[in-house]
Amino acid sequence: MEGTVTTVIFTSHMQELLGDSTDMSITNHGRMANNTLDPMMSPAKTIPISILTFLILVVGVSGNVAVLIGSIRHVALKLDQVSLVFIHNLAAADIIFLIVCEMPTFLTFSARRWVLGELGCTIVANGSLVPGIGNCLFVLAITVRRLFLFSTPTQTLRPRTAAYISAAIWVFATSVTVGFIVAFEPDGLFYPFVGSCVLTSIIYEPAIASVVFTFLTIALPLILITLVNAVICGIAYQRATRKRECMKGILLTITLSGVFILSWTPFIARCLLVGTTLKGQPVPRKLDFFAFNCIPINAVANPILYSLTNKRFRRYVTRGIWEKMGIIRVLTQRASNEMRMENN
Repeated sequence: MEGTVTTVIFTSHMQELLGDSTDMSITNHGRMANNTLDPMMSPAKTIPISILTFLILVVGVSGNVAVLIGSIRHVALKLDQVSLVFIHNLAAADIIFLIVCEMPTFLTFSARRWVLGELGCTIVANGSLVPGIGNCLFVLAITVRRLFLFSTPTQTLRPRTAAYISAAIWVFATSVTVGFIVAFEPDGLFYPFVGSCVLTSIIYEPAIASVVFTFLTIALPLILITLVNAVICGIAYQRATRKRECMKGILLTITLSGVFILSWTPFIARCLLVGTTLKGQPVPRKLDFFAFNCIPINAVANPILYSLTNKRFRRYVTRGIWEKMGIIRVLTQRASNEMRMENN
């Protein structure tokens, strides 16, 4: 009886999102019966969100591209080769995640409706899982690598081994995603509260499979990252000869991993809340908006943190910005001179 009531509540909520004409008995990936934003999202709200989303997209993608180019071609990041392999893959995962998730969100809030069609909805809903899982696992790999450097500095790990581990992470993230989609056939649904397409199992479904999937792929890596960083802080504190130097190292460690943990925690809490406590009841809209929009902060924050903590990379980024600004000034001046000559 309880399962029947939950199903009815779930169906009514999905019909509210999709429109009353939607047949909930038919499996239809990328359902677009209602492709407009939440009516409560007035232009006064959507315009600032569009600008913020655009800034997140530009800063995140350009920052992570700078991480890849700067560390590969110009040795801008002063780190060991093994850590660089993981950082390169983390930057690639962040770029994919931002393009797949933030670009559609920017287009949606700018046009005030979903413009990529049903196929685009399906791609966005399912395509965000692979880079999202990879993001969590690469940060975990970087954290574990830092632990080995603290505990056994004489033990070496070859960059080729790190490349194999990175490839295994990508294969694992892809396999888990494909297995989840094949086994449970989650629908891609335009979610007007956040302006993008997500899986119905993530939006609103009290299925234990969704809770287990979220815990194993996102929550468990976050817990391990937290525990490993606590161990690193303990080792650093015991080995430090001066407490001030120790606190600087601990602050750096907490900052790099703390931003990642904070950006994913609201989403994990939301998924666990949907699958356990709510039992079919709608999620508060503010919680939805906050949980989904905290995730990209990690992808944007990584390059910024590298700039703040690595003087060489900060100089590389600063020099690149000034060079680009110089090119823009030259092109602007050239266009102005050509227009002046045409007028004369």
